[in-house]
Amino acid sequence: MSANKPIDFFRNWNGKLFCEAFSTIRLKNDRYKVGERYDITLNDQWCGDAEIVHLVDFKLSQMKESMSYLDTGFGVRETIEQLLSIYGNDVLNETFTYIVLKRLTKDYHLNLHLNAFKPNIDAAVQG
Repeated sequence: MSANKPIDFFRNWNGKLFCEAFSTIRLKNDRYKVGERYDITLNDQWCGDAEIVHLVDFKLSQMKESMSYLDTGFGVRETIEQLLSIYGNDVLNETFTYIVLKRLTKDYHLNLHLNAFKPNIDAAVQG
């Protein structure tokens, strides 16, 4: 792991951490900046590094279906329910940030390690 600031995930919503680009919805925080690199962790386990390529601030009432489905795999209502279960009901009127990241670490074996529920591609290829 490098000296980049971490962005930790406790769940790999929608399988997004296996993609070349992925998103996260977080409470607004000035630590997130376009062009900066971050260590991506899943339950404190390093998953690679990524660069923020896009940020959008919004209130939960402004969330778009495209944001919620790409980020969590759920619609707006279910995504808001998940966010409230993570952050608590007192954030209902807070500003959130939709963050789009581009993976910089491209490691096939890292993806296999993270994705225990996918079939073992090595075994399938070797036949």
